[in-house]
Amino acid sequence: MRASLPAATVLPLRRWPRWRGTAALDYALVALAIALSLGASLLSADVPAPFGGLLPALVTVVLSGLHAVPLAWRSRAPGRALAAVLSALLLWWACDRAGWTQPAVSDIFLVYGWVELTLVHSVGLRLPWRRGLFAPLALAAVGGLALASGSGITGSRTAAWAVLAGVLALPALAVWSWGRRTARRHERLSAADARRRVLLDGDADAAVSAQRLLFAAGLRDTALRHARAVVAAADEGDLRAVREEARAGLTALRDLLSGLRAGDDADDAPPPTVFGITALAARYDAVVRYVGARRPLPAAVEVFAYRTASALMAVGVTLTVRTLPDGVEVSGPAPTVPGVERRLRALADAAGGTLSTTDSGAVRVWLPEAFPWRSE
Repeated sequence: MRASLPAATVLPLRRWPRWRGTAALDYALVALAIALSLGASLLSADVPAPFGGLLPALVTVVLSGLHAVPLAWRSRAPGRALAAVLSALLLWWACDRAGWTQPAVSDIFLVYGWVELTLVHSVGLRLPWRRGLFAPLALAAVGGLALASGSGITGSRTAAWAVLAGVLALPALAVWSWGRRTARRHERLSAADARRRVLLDGDADAAVSAQRLLFAAGLRDTALRHARAVVAAADEGDLRAVREEARAGLTALRDLLSGLRAGDDADDAPPPTVFGITALAARYDAVVRYVGARRPLPAAVEVFAYRTASALMAVGVTLTVRTLPDGVEVSGPAPTVPGVERRLRALADAAGGTLSTTDSGAVRVWLPEAFPWRSE
């Protein structure tokens, strides 16, 4: 017989695409881009045939899709998405020069240019500046080419392209700089959160070390006091006192060592962690539901979550432990024992969190990862 135990819980894979959050916004932008491009084509003055025939209509629809679909990669691969969009715009320009599309690509770009600007912002937000600086320059070059091919341009189209590219470079660089500033702000916030976590872990380690030193000092003082008493009684020749002092010293040492091993209720109490709540619930015939991705948490958050769950624990209850990106939420039925709510409020205040009660009578305790306090 062989049993295989994974080192960590394997979370179920999400189905692709995820129709919420950033992915949902990306696909909504794809649909908006296609709708706007086709709408701009329908606004042509060549009514009732705004596309100029079946073939131009088919080419325009295909190019609209090629130009819009890369927006779905905006969050995952903004550099490749921008390259694909600019390639589609160049292909659109070539088809326009061949007379296969209607209206002109310059008119389409005036309505459709927000796609490129959106991707330039994403490049500034997610790519290093050395790799991302090409984005506004490439947009200015390709966008200037598209605008210079318009029917209203007279004279040298090369000179018009150079001028229009220079004009487009200004908003492109501004949008890219906006993305860079947003990325730097996120980096500063992440670094501050990391520093706070390090400080909190240090505080928890210092508290554990201080508690261990306290027990060690108690052990040392107790052992020395009884040892001195044994020596003094032996010098006086009082064997009865020697035996009593030795027995008292051994009893005190045994009590202190038992206190080190004892938990809240029994010698085999589970560790004060988030996953230790499951073992604690087994004693009460209770149920614990874990919601959210399981990940390592600071030691202080683990202890606060365990203490909160132990205060809410009762026979047959169902507790919910929700792991969020910035903390842990523990919820369960409102306690009926007097004083428990006051204890929960004290725990929430000590952790920098909040205590709230729902309309159904449930209690929800929010424990953030970054507390507003730290030891000096």
